[in-house]
Amino acid sequence: MCDALRNLMKEEIAEEKDRARKEGLEEGRTEGREKGLEEGRAEGREEGREEGRKEGREEGRKEGREEGRKEGQETLLEAIKNLMANMKWSAEQAMAAMDIPAEKRTFYKAKL
Repeated sequence: MCDALRNLMKEEIAEEKDRARKEGLEEGRTEGREKGLEEGRAEGREEGREEGRKEGREEGRKEGREEGRKEGQETLLEAIKNLMANMKWSAEQAMAAMDIPAEKRTFYKAKL
C-alpha cells in the first residue's frame, strides 16, 4: 500500500507540475504577446514619425522650390521693367538682353 500511495503522490505531483508548466507557458505567451504588441506599436509610431518627417521635408522642399521660382520670376519681371524704363527698350529687347529663352518670353510678357 505504501508503494501505491507513493506512486499516486508521484502522479499527482507530476500532474501538478505539468499543469503549472502549462499555466506558465500560457502566461509567458500572453506576456510575450503583450510585450510584442507594445514593441510593435512603438516601432510603428517611430516609423510613422519618420515617414511624417520625410513627407514634411519633401513638402517643405517642394514649397521652397515653388517660392524660389516665384521670387525668381518676380525678380526677372522687375529687371525687365527697369530695362524698359531706363533704357527705353521694348519688352522683347529687354528679355533678349537678359538671355531669357524664347519659350519663356510669352509668360513674362503676359505678366508685364
